[in-house]
Amino acid sequence: LANGLSVPDVPGDLSTNFTSPFPWNRQTHTQNRFFVRSNYLINDDWSASIAYGEANGDPDNGYFTTFGSIVDDEGNVDLGTYASPQDPQTGGGIAKLDGEFEIGDVYHRLSLSATLTFFDFTANQEGTTVLGFSGLLSNIYNPPAITSVTPPARNPADLFDVEIDQDIITYGGLYEVIALEDRLSAILGVRRVTIETDSIFDPAPYKVSENTFLASLSFKPNEDSTIYGSYSEGAEAGLFAPFNAANANEVLPVTTPTQFEIGGKYQFGDALLSAAYFAIERPTTGLDENNIFRELGDQDFTGIEVRAEGEVFNGFRTVSGLTFYDVEISSTDASIDGKTLAGIPDFAASAYVEYDITGVPGLTVTTGITYEGRQFLDNTNIDNREADAWTQIDFGVRYSFTVDDTSVTTQLFVENITDKGYWNVDAFGELSLSIPRTLTATISADF
Repeated sequence: LANGLSVPDVPGDLSTNFTSPFPWNRQTHTQNRFFVRSNYLINDDWSASIAYGEANGDPDNGYFTTFGSIVDDEGNVDLGTYASPQDPQTGGGIAKLDGEFEIGDVYHRLSLSATLTFFDFTANQEGTTVLGFSGLLSNIYNPPAITSVTPPARNPADLFDVEIDQDIITYGGLYEVIALEDRLSAILGVRRVTIETDSIFDPAPYKVSENTFLASLSFKPNEDSTIYGSYSEGAEAGLFAPFNAANANEVLPVTTPTQFEIGGKYQFGDALLSAAYFAIERPTTGLDENNIFRELGDQDFTGIEVRAEGEVFNGFRTVSGLTFYDVEISSTDASIDGKTLAGIPDFAASAYVEYDITGVPGLTVTTGITYEGRQFLDNTNIDNREADAWTQIDFGVRYSFTVDDTSVTTQLFVENITDKGYWNVDAFGELSLSIPRTLTATISADF
């Protein structure tokens, strides 16, 4: 959505494709994966394990696609192209030593581990700012029929290689003490995280190491309830700047978020009810006045979450929850200081339930309801750049039966059964349209 424009009304026909009407739009993805794991039982109390896996892309992977920006209040969309053959490779490994022992009436558990994860990304990219089709426009309410446009020529002079290598090495340990007949548990942990990134967009590789800590304490007043508190620190690889930023694909510095949480859980039968208060502090990223994607300050992310999950009574199961959010930005930029973080609703709730039909063994009906409150498109919190709250309802039917000792499950599932139209807002303040009413049919068998 272009700067200064209000969030437009949702189009009436959700199935209309107003950004990619071209037959040559494509996306290909081929990947080879392997994973190995080995466990060794040293004795009854100690064990060791090691695991490693990789996922290797194909050089022909990538996409040639069309994107758009709404440029006026009439819903006109300025189209552009983005082509990116990609060859990503990811993988990682872990080695662990786990043990347990008792000293008097106190039970001790120790876990030591070392992990490696890597991400190697190679791409050949081309982006056009306003189209390359002589200013061709679409419209979210009345898209034109476009059938004669040929794909834009890929000028080799405009192509550039993208190479990003990132390795994350972590050494750490967890130490747990359990006492008072398993009613009290205390956990202490420490990690040494090293993140090394080499990107074509940065003048030199950077390597950062951070020590992070975690601690938690839980207590069971009785057999069915638990109260707990925890504090944790993290070290996370920096985000990649989005393709629409002036510094697209640049990797930001390592971030060190912190989180505090206090809550309680109550088990009733086969269902679990939980409630928690959490507070997270982490850097805020976004586009500045020069369209540079960078850290803009800090965000104080607090909230209250309530969840219920499990079988409430015979044949009736649910996974439901609601969350209240309060996310405030602290920044030297006066235009966003004290404002609400873009793309975060003030309230969100979901309820997924399923019920077994008593008279028909194997038949289950399912229903899901999701609600998200209003969301700003940018951190300046301009009133007219705010997506409305929305509710989506899903419905399904599942039937399970057995054929010659083979369990078979068939399912029909309808997403957005009311065909409700609404705007989603992502972390970068980009709009996307809700999916139309969609029917999915599946069948699976356990051999």
